[in-house]
Amino acid sequence: MIKDLFKDERLKKLMPDLVSAVKKIGEEYFTLNLADYENENAFKYRERVYCYEFYHRLRESLNSDYPYVISGEVDKRGHPIIKSNKNPDFIIHSPGDMKDNFIIMEVKTLENFSKTKGKKDIETFIIFFEECNYDFGIYLIYGKKEDENKFNKNREKLNKQIKIKLSKENFKNKKVIILWHNDFGEKVEVDIIDSKKTRKLE
Repeated sequence: MIKDLFKDERLKKLMPDLVSAVKKIGEEYFTLNLADYENENAFKYRERVYCYEFYHRLRESLNSDYPYVISGEVDKRGHPIIKSNKNPDFIIHSPGDMKDNFIIMEVKTLENFSKTKGKKDIETFIIFFEECNYDFGIYLIYGKKEDENKFNKNREKLNKQIKIKLSKENFKNKKVIILWHNDFGEKVEVDIIDSKKTRKLE
């Protein structure tokens, strides 16, 4: 079970509900059908559509007494402490308490990840670990695999890049959890990365 992969009690509580929320995202939110007279199967991946449904499903899965607040795209401009202008897709935190910042989360389509290799998102994790003392990062990447070999190579490269960053920046207690959601209704693959190793749940 996924909760058995974590020592942190907060992750043990959150991750089964979070993965369950991802699995509940339906086809109409995983891809967005387009009106196209020449191609009745035309569609696009739209991160905002996916993110709104994920947020709804996650709030639905968690108990009403869940101790943290889930906030989407919080604008950090004008914050009295945080100097970065980056706005993560989601943060799970205790607003007003810099000592209890739990998770920073980024969401990316597999298509966009394949182009950028996640460089910008990795930097966002590092900045929020450093400036805001967040404990964990979650990187949710969704979309159908077009090329299995290319997918596996990009996956391994991402894991290596994150491990190097966590090691160089001396974030020994930080972890980044990658969720690979490759089709609606299917299982979610999980990579858990720290400065020393990568563990996988497939």
